[in-house]
Amino acid sequence: MSMLERQDIDHLAALSRLDIAPEERDRLRVDLEAILGYVSELSRAVLPADLAADKRPADFPHRNALRPDREPLPGGENTAAILSQAPAMKDNYLVVKKILDN
Repeated sequence: MSMLERQDIDHLAALSRLDIAPEERDRLRVDLEAILGYVSELSRAVLPADLAADKRPADFPHRNALRPDREPLPGGENTAAILSQAPAMKDNYLVVKKILDN
């Protein structure tokens, strides 16, 4: 039984704003399942008593700071505002000073 479904991959792609080709989705699913399996193994590891989360002092500096998943901004929503601040444009590209020789 698969841990991840196609819609999970599609959801992750949308959140990360990646355009994943259909032929890459199955390979990505297999890779992500391997990663999740490894993380699952790590979560079952037994820690020494002095490292257990319930033994940490209340002012321990590291806390999870995760945000809930949400829909990303629609593509291109801020593009016009960003490009309007560019000093020079040509054919819808930013013009920059050449820094490398051929």
